[in-house]
Amino acid sequence: MLECALQVQKGSSYHRWSLLLITLLGIMLVSDRACAHDLPLLIRKHSVETRRAFREITAAIALNEKLSAPLADPYIARAEIWTIVGNYEGALEDYLTAVRLQSSSEVNLAERAQALETLTTALERLAKQPVTQYPIEAEESFWLGVKEFRGQRFKSAKPYFEESVRLKPQDASYRAFLALTLRRLGEEEPANRHALSARGILRHPDTRPDEIRGFHRRLEGVAGVERQWLQRHIDSVVHTSSPSAAQ
Repeated sequence: MLECALQVQKGSSYHRWSLLLITLLGIMLVSDRACAHDLPLLIRKHSVETRRAFREITAAIALNEKLSAPLADPYIARAEIWTIVGNYEGALEDYLTAVRLQSSSEVNLAERAQALETLTTALERLAKQPVTQYPIEAEESFWLGVKEFRGQRFKSAKPYFEESVRLKPQDASYRAFLALTLRRLGEEEPANRHALSARGILRHPDTRPDEIRGFHRRLEGVAGVERQWLQRHIDSVVHTSSPSAAQ
């Protein structure tokens, strides 16, 4: 069944998407409780149905990525889940991936127009969602992530840093530690993206000098190749903002 799903490269996206879902029904045999630790912290807080839906759609994306012409549909489906549970940045990333795939696909004009209409509606709805921040909860999650990071348990650290970024997106240190963690896990593209986001936050005119000093203090324990990699992304930040220069 898996081979059938991976070999289908022609026909409508609906039929290919259906094959992916049928394949999933044959391989999703692990219980909800057994897989709970592999889910993002935000998803773990929701119902069994939400956890199952997220797990199944993530598995569908893994299958989809093995196709020579991946579909946009699985990313749209996961973006909808992210929107429902409140991870708007994750939703936007999946929607943008869907847009890129849809633009490069070979579907007919009618299917493309319908897909773009769906994406436009979804993005408009996403733009209307309120952006709230929870600094206390974000800090708690961050230090749990730091504990795992220092223990070289990067897979365990990742969901804590993801949650801290979700709860307080404009904290550069949260972004930096998530970037370092993703890099250690081999996820180069999102690692680069979060490192550049950290740079953008540090360079923003509303960022206070004490916030920049706090960022550098939190990174004091990061050295060697990792610090050099991160510094390459943020080296355009004014160097006089570092703690040593400030003294």
